[in-house]
Amino acid sequence: MRAFADTMNGYFVDVGAADPVLANVVKNLSEHLGWTGVHIEPDPNFADRLKNAYPGDHVVQAVVGARAGRAEFFEVDDGWLSTMDPVRAAAYEDEGRTVNSRVVDVTTLDSVLHSVGARAPIDLLKIDVEGTEPDVLAGLSFETWKPRVVVVETTTTTPRPGAANCDDLLRAHGYTHTLFDGCNGFYVAPGEPREFVEALSVPANVFDRYAPVIWFLQLDEDQRPPVRLAPRRLT
Repeated sequence: MRAFADTMNGYFVDVGAADPVLANVVKNLSEHLGWTGVHIEPDPNFADRLKNAYPGDHVVQAVVGARAGRAEFFEVDDGWLSTMDPVRAAAYEDEGRTVNSRVVDVTTLDSVLHSVGARAPIDLLKIDVEGTEPDVLAGLSFETWKPRVVVVETTTTTPRPGAANCDDLLRAHGYTHTLFDGCNGFYVAPGEPREFVEALSVPANVFDRYAPVIWFLQLDEDQRPPVRLAPRRLT
C-alpha cells in the first residue's frame, strides 16, 4: 500500500490467494485503490469465498506449475498449507496434521493469464503455494506480463529462506531484491524509480499506522478504531 498509494485501478495476480480477508495481500489494494485482477486458488472452499468477495475479478480454481500435466496434490488440514511438495507434505503429516493426496490437472501461470485475458503489465504478482513457487515462475513469460513487483514466499516451515527460493530466477530477469520480511521476498522490476524501490525496502511498521486485520476483527464493533489509509511516506 505504501509503494502503490498513488496507483489507482492497478492490476494484480494472486497465486495461492486463500482467504479473501485474512492474510490477503490484495484486499486493501482492491478496496481502497480500485484494483482488479486474478485470484488463483486450488481449494474449492477458498475459491468460492473469493468469488463472493471479488465478483468483478477473475477467480480461477487451479493448481499452477512449471508445465501442464498431472501431478499429486496434497491437501493439508483446512487448505491453508496445501502443497505439491511431497517433502513438505510429509513434514506436515509428521506434525500430526491431516494430509490427503489426489492427482490433479496442473496448468501454467501463462495459460491461466491468457485464458482470462489478463492485462499487462501486472503491477503486483504475489505467489504463495507452499514450496513450489519456483515452478510457478518457470511457467510465466516475463517478457509478456512484465510484473512490476513480485512478492513470493521464500520460507518453508521455519523463518529461514528454504527450498522455495526464486532469487536466482528473478535476478536473471533483472529484478532487485528489496526486502525479506521473515516470510516473503520482495522484488522490483528493472527501470522502476528509486522512490518506488525504497518504498518496498522497509517492512510494514508503526509509521504506517496499520493494525493487522486479525487483531481488528477480535474487537467488538463499537471498539474498532476507524480504518484510514495512511501509508508511510519515505520523503
